[in-house]
Parts: sequence; structure tokens; C-alpha cells
Amino acid sequence: MGVDQRRQQIRDAIEQHGLLTMHELADLVAASQATVRRDLRHLAESGLIRRTHGGAAASRMVSHEAPYLE
Repeated sequence: MGVDQRRQQIRDAIEQHGLLTMHELADLVAASQATVRRDLRHLAESGLIRRTHGGAAASRMVSHEAPYLE
């Protein structure tokens, strides 16, 4: 599987499920967590997903929690 195909599969899964853990994503695409972490960084920088602690969420999901510093 190529990089672009793997990133698209990750993005599709996150959009479908809303929120997935790093472990779930690594199992899904049969890649290491380090590889998935790099892919998530790329997708987040492109504005396609939102990184969370230990995983990722769809960019359309809005958090109603107060920011940490508040």
C-alpha cells in the first residue's frame, strides 16, 4: 500500500467512525504506530483531521470541552 492510499484509508475510517485510536488505525492499515503518527501529523496539518491524545477525530467533530488552559 502506498503512502497516499494509506492516508486516504486512515482519513476515510476517521470520517466514518468519528474517533479512532492510534492502535486501531495501525491495525487497520497494517502499519506501525510511528508510521500512523506521521500520517496523522500530515493529515492534521492539511486540515483534514483533528489530532487527539492517542488518536484522531474527524475535523467536523467539535469539542465542547473548555481548552486545557482555561
